[in-house]
Amino acid sequence: MKPDEFETFRLGPDPEGHRGVIQEYDLTFEDISHDFAPYLRECLRKASTEAEGIAWLAFEGSFHYDHLFTQDIADKIYGYCILDGTPVAIWDDAILKSDRWKHEIAEVRASMESAFPMRQKD
Repeated sequence: MKPDEFETFRLGPDPEGHRGVIQEYDLTFEDISHDFAPYLRECLRKASTEAEGIAWLAFEGSFHYDHLFTQDIADKIYGYCILDGTPVAIWDDAILKSDRWKHEIAEVRASMESAFPMRQKD
């Protein structure tokens, strides 16, 4: 399995003070009838070992520094892998909209805030 299109974008550090730098990989598939979860988990595993932080999968238009791993966009995040963690990839709308998934995404947020604390504003 491979994407029909692939682009990479490097986003600078969060202007509000997170230490992290975001590297975006934009994968496009024309045929989405396949079971993507195993492929996506492998992508996350590779990305998380290259990153010094968290790799995640999200639908286009859901990224904003203020909303990383927040409950208001939890249903737009369909995968994540914390460094040295087990990759999680979900391709099921019911699970993405569940309270369990929101809780899981909140735990990823807590991990991110611990690893990349915000600078204190003056």
